[in-house]
Amino acid sequence: MPSDRSRKSGIISVAALAVLAGAFWADCLIGDRTPLAAEFLQRMAPWHTEAAMPAVTRQWDPLVWDGVAQFYPWRLYAARTMQRGQLALWNPHQLCGYPIVANGQSAIFYPPNWLLAIVDVRWGLGLLAALHYFLAAALTFAFCRRLRMDHAPALFAGVAFAFGGFMVTWTELPTLMNCAAWLPGALLGVALIFDRSRWGLPLLALALAMTLLAGHFQIAIYVWLVTAVYAFARVLWAAANHRPAHLGALVGAVAIAAALSSAQVLPSLELAGNSPRGAAKASVAAFEGFHVPRALQFGQLITFVRPDALGNPARGDHLLTPYGLPYAEYCGFVGVITLLMALAGLAFARTRHFAFFIGLTIASLNVAMAGPIAKLMYLHVPGLGQAGGFTRFLCVYTFALAMAGGMGLHAICVRLRCMLTKMRRRSATRPTSPPGATVPGT
Repeated sequence: MPSDRSRKSGIISVAALAVLAGAFWADCLIGDRTPLAAEFLQRMAPWHTEAAMPAVTRQWDPLVWDGVAQFYPWRLYAARTMQRGQLALWNPHQLCGYPIVANGQSAIFYPPNWLLAIVDVRWGLGLLAALHYFLAAALTFAFCRRLRMDHAPALFAGVAFAFGGFMVTWTELPTLMNCAAWLPGALLGVALIFDRSRWGLPLLALALAMTLLAGHFQIAIYVWLVTAVYAFARVLWAAANHRPAHLGALVGAVAIAAALSSAQVLPSLELAGNSPRGAAKASVAAFEGFHVPRALQFGQLITFVRPDALGNPARGDHLLTPYGLPYAEYCGFVGVITLLMALAGLAFARTRHFAFFIGLTIASLNVAMAGPIAKLMYLHVPGLGQAGGFTRFLCVYTFALAMAGGMGLHAICVRLRCMLTKMRRRSATRPTSPPGATVPGT
């Protein structure tokens, strides 16, 4: 059981994360802004005919445009139908009508999105962004504390992930970062199960279900895969030490998650099977012809240290790839200090969890660069080949590196405490001169 002092420090830490998320999104929460690139409307009819509108200053980004053209209308329509006491199963306003509930990214059944039924959607989008930043940071903090990390390194890891490149650059396309925010929660659920906590199974089931309900199946699959790998590693460790493997709890959590998310997953799978992308078949030729050229390239790794080394769309000088892929697809920046702490962990953090997360960091880069692991996933994970590029596995990379950085910082803090303790002991045991004694040499 944690001490009262530790519990109080934990509450203060979580409150600090909430304040930080609120301050980061203050322009949307107490200002007049919303996380949408609404100026892109000026490029489209009929708005482009309005001479009084200010000039567009931001570089064109097709994914950010989706936030204005798709996600905002979807959220607005769902909110208005809920305000009438209805559920948005069908959207009559696009094409000749289509089943919006089967559009996974509409995220009709995702509970946080229900807040939009009681607040203005433009303000609510900023509120949801702040909520998911806080959720990602708090769950990462809680996971680190469960792994017995000090409060400061746990806070460091939470901030590095929640305010890192993936979460920030994908905010205007919210389903990706909403799904990724639940990754530390899923791993925390696994850790709690192996610690025999009664909260492990419900938390794991909830986190896995939320990733599917949040609206981006590609990121959800990544979360499920990483959770499965982590759970498998814990099972092997338990077996090697003759401890319970908790397979029943793990399988039960997966079953509950599948049941909770079925209302969204089943219609989405049916619609996907009737779409051109859903009908496409995975093949080596398709992987090498589509995914490999669009993967993270070696020269782009410079952006992991200097995120604007290849330009920034806000300044209009971002160097798009030959395929026109935007800034967010390649942003794996989580801070130079985080990277340095992870490297320090190679020397000081000799734990199995650090080895897991530094290995996951390396494996994630391999996937983002369309390496052998990505090829294996593409060919053998159903439906993954029809999703977007593998650079989006940077959601796992940024989390894994944040964890490795936090563990490196924790190891340094432990070393410093040990050094200070030894210095105090030496000082306490050092003989002192009796009163009135003459010190030699004086």
